[in-house]
Amino acid sequence: MDFDTFWAAYPRKVGKIAGKKAFDKALKLTTLEQLLKGIEVLRIETKGKGIEFTPHPTTWLNDGRWDDEPKQQQAVIDGPWSKRFHEKGMRA
Repeated sequence: MDFDTFWAAYPRKVGKIAGKKAFDKALKLTTLEQLLKGIEVLRIETKGKGIEFTPHPTTWLNDGRWDDEPKQQQAVIDGPWSKRFHEKGMRA
């Protein structure tokens, strides 16, 4: 039943059998709630992009992508100050 909830929420529907195996493995590391939160982040980050920019569910699960930092945070890290910082030969 948890897999059905995950599958309904995940935006790319390919490799369902492999996805179920990866899902069972992922649940040993996290909760369904965390997976669903990760899917919401994925949806936000891929909004307006083609489906090819959404990883297959098996890949997403096996790579632990539910735990990735949102790209909005990465944009802050790679913001304009970062370019000036690196131009001066400094390292973080």
